[in-house]
Amino acid sequence: MKLSFIGLAITFVLVGCGEESTSYSAPSTDGEVSPTEPSNTTSLACINSTLLTLGTTIDLEYASNSAIDFGLNDVHEVVEAVPQYKGFSDVLAKKEGQSIVYIKHDKADQSVITLGQTDSEAGMEVDYQPSGLKLDYNLEQGETKHYATVTMIETTAGEMKSYTMDTSLKYVGRETITVPAGTFETCVFEHKFYVVQDDGISTDTLFTRYTGVDNGIKIKEITEATSSESEDVGLFGDTILLEKGSINGQAIQGL
Repeated sequence: MKLSFIGLAITFVLVGCGEESTSYSAPSTDGEVSPTEPSNTTSLACINSTLLTLGTTIDLEYASNSAIDFGLNDVHEVVEAVPQYKGFSDVLAKKEGQSIVYIKHDKADQSVITLGQTDSEAGMEVDYQPSGLKLDYNLEQGETKHYATVTMIETTAGEMKSYTMDTSLKYVGRETITVPAGTFETCVFEHKFYVVQDDGISTDTLFTRYTGVDNGIKIKEITEATSSESEDVGLFGDTILLEKGSINGQAIQGL
């Protein structure tokens, strides 16, 4: 679990907010669909409420085309409850080793808010002010959500750095893809970050993310980043593909 704005983008596809799905195979599209149910035109079909159930364990392994890959994209985490976190109640904590991401789920608003992250081993804490980094999870095909500017405060060993973050999320639509773990029908999202550090250096990052229909798991992700400090057209690029995974010990199956 990465304590950075790049790592944060992974959080959304892992939390899988909502109450629409509990199984791990593609849902039937037969019959009528009400506005509050998953459909082919909304991103609700790629929501899995099991991923926000206390005690749930998530194990995922990814292949990366990065020149340096030490399993940093792999996920081995458990969902826990936190009664209070920085003034917020009923907070969920996704814990992986000494790293924790703190999440607030707003069912009425159909959104999830990442409040902060900590890593006790690294002595690092990240806050998203004033009230967290929000993502909506019920988007129509082609719809884009733009979010208010968030200030990210990162403190490491007593040293504090500040960043401003402007983000947007677009639901592109459905696509069936094949990765080492199998063939999956997915929801495709474009998640953009524009980050400005306190020294004025800016970074543009686009995550194109393929989230599994019904299982809510990141099946594939393409990262493209550029920086105002770099003369290169592409500062960083990577593609990761799901190799295998399980939710509560049950293997994630393709089509």
